[in-house]
Amino acid sequence: MEETAKQFSNVKLVDWYMVSAGKDSYFSRDGVHLSEEGAKAYAALVAEAIKP
Repeated sequence: MEETAKQFSNVKLVDWYMVSAGKDSYFSRDGVHLSEEGAKAYAALVAEAIKP
C-alpha cells in the first residue's frame, strides 16, 4: 500500500492500526466494530489526512 500511495499524489495512507493499537475503548466487544469513541477517533484521523 505504501508503494502505491507514493505513486499517486492524490492518495494518502493513514495508519489506523498504529493509532488504535491498545485502545480497547475504540472497539465493541467483538474487537472489530467501532464504539462511538472509536468512530470519532477514526473520523478525526481521516479529517486530518484530507486537510489541504
